[in-house]
Amino acid sequence: MKSTALFILFVTFLAGPTAVQAVSVQSTTSTYVSLRQCVAGETVCDSIDRSHRRAVDGMPGSRDAQASLKDPEFGGAIGSAQLTGEPGSAKISVSANSLPAKRNASTGYVTQRYTNSSDRRQTLTFTGDLTYDQTVPDENSKFPADGGGRTGAFAEMELFSLETDSIEAGTSAEENFEVFMEGPPPGYQTLDGARTDGTMSNVTGQGNEEFSMSAVLEAGDSLWMFVLLQAISANGAVVEATLDTELTIVAE
Repeated sequence: MKSTALFILFVTFLAGPTAVQAVSVQSTTSTYVSLRQCVAGETVCDSIDRSHRRAVDGMPGSRDAQASLKDPEFGGAIGSAQLTGEPGSAKISVSANSLPAKRNASTGYVTQRYTNSSDRRQTLTFTGDLTYDQTVPDENSKFPADGGGRTGAFAEMELFSLETDSIEAGTSAEENFEVFMEGPPPGYQTLDGARTDGTMSNVTGQGNEEFSMSAVLEAGDSLWMFVLLQAISANGAVVEATLDTELTIVAE
């Protein structure tokens, strides 16, 4: 949600009016990519300018979304997000590459509601498998850890409950992306969550990280899954990452 650390990284990506009408959804996907100019301070990329170009995809309720940009003076960014059809199963892929003094990013998210339609209590375990590969110029290690030039692959997963059985996701791809930027929906309550710890920031490397979240759901009750993956590339870096999720259900 907006209060979490990862959302703060890109809450300024979009700014638009709230939709007068909205599409109510129980699942949706979204992708957003942007190309930006670095703003120099003590380093070449202490902060970032407003978007030079941006693209967003994923209409409210869409099961998949894809967006991409390429620019000879900035580099490029590609993102895709997909709900695969099985409860809790999703795949998000993001990549970004930048030229010197530029900063590009790709963000994808999925959200989905799950209802225990059985007559028994269920224990739900959501797992996430993150794979990343990034090449970062040595000078980027001097960039502020929380600044606009931060480079790396960043993931977040969250389970939450709501008072409502749907979320109003606007009527456009832009509004769909902004759903979680305006604050938690009514009756929002966190059940569990996980995210990367930032050790991949501003360094070259490749690897794999696994995440896990669990919740107990009584018969007839519902919860929501939210998964986000972001690739940020500054000053000549290249970042690629994929996040796959699965849901295991054990009835008591």
